[in-house]
Amino acid sequence: MFGSTKPLHDRRRRLTTPALLVVVCGSVLVLGACTPRTTTAVPGSPDASGPAASSVPSTPAGPTRATVAPLDPSDSVPFATQVVDSFSVDRSPVAAVFDAAGGNVLISHRFDNTVTAIDPVEGAKAAAVSVGESPREIALAPDGGRAYVANSGSDTVSFVDLTDSTATVVGEVAVGERPVSVAVSPDGSTVYAVNSRSETVSAIDVESQTVVWTSPVGARPSGIAVDQVTGLALVVNQVDGTVSIIDPEAQLATSAIGVRANPSKIAIDSDSRRASVTNAGDASVTVVDLDTMALGETIPVEGGASDVVVAPQAGVIYVIALNSVIVIDTTSDEVLGKIGVGTGLTAITLDPESGDVFVTGSIASGDG
Repeated sequence: MFGSTKPLHDRRRRLTTPALLVVVCGSVLVLGACTPRTTTAVPGSPDASGPAASSVPSTPAGPTRATVAPLDPSDSVPFATQVVDSFSVDRSPVAAVFDAAGGNVLISHRFDNTVTAIDPVEGAKAAAVSVGESPREIALAPDGGRAYVANSGSDTVSFVDLTDSTATVVGEVAVGERPVSVAVSPDGSTVYAVNSRSETVSAIDVESQTVVWTSPVGARPSGIAVDQVTGLALVVNQVDGTVSIIDPEAQLATSAIGVRANPSKIAIDSDSRRASVTNAGDASVTVVDLDTMALGETIPVEGGASDVVVAPQAGVIYVIALNSVIVIDTTSDEVLGKIGVGTGLTAITLDPESGDVFVTGSIASGDG
């Protein structure tokens, strides 16, 4: 236990101005944002049984290469424009998620086999817990209080309780080979683990902590996100250049759609009915319409796009591209600019209430 003695799930951030915090080269950098704008909700909710996606992947035309200008910190805009603060974390941070219930950033450390909870207000470690070998991505229960960690070295998913002053592993479930990503169903009853080497997705029943079904997906799957409206799970397949669509009722990937080269991560905005897929192979972001599962724009960015997070209140997505964070308007699909951060960026997450964004990174030595 480190720092505050308050329960992790009861701790709240005290920052009042939206900011972007970036963990890189031994520190977390905070990027400032201006006053958030008010966005209009997309009217109407789609039927969960909406139009089916084509089972044959399509191949969109390649994007034009882009040179992205730096953002002007003096502009009055509702999104982050610059680095404003930093603090240190443990070495080898590879993934991060913001725990809204506790106000902490949860970070997995691949070479330490740990997950740390970082209080961004104090810039200090609030707790640390040992998990499986080589932990990768983390997902949270919808109501908070529990985290799920994909352990790529031990082929397990750790269940971590966050409801007291320490983080505690309360279960570990064997899945497929090399799990690298996890997501949770809208009702919190099922955890999906993406098994990169097995090229499958394991569905874990949360109550019994057992795998209840497994679906094959594409070649070398690397990321997953769940549509909160339909419950469909979208899985990014790096080698295939596709996104598999898993219907949990069918317990199977029922179709796939083609994106661009070497897609790596996916983020979903269920309210605006769009998914954003980062394509590292040709430095772009592809938009997918969640109602029709049709491809939208493919947006060129500068550098190899890797991780992505949606900021609905600001009407943008933030994309890690090499040494920068790219900001893209989700209404116009316009690249608004970039924020220079530093080398070795690995993951990005967001506090949906405040709009604060957190980016992790690691220098060559593995320090965080």
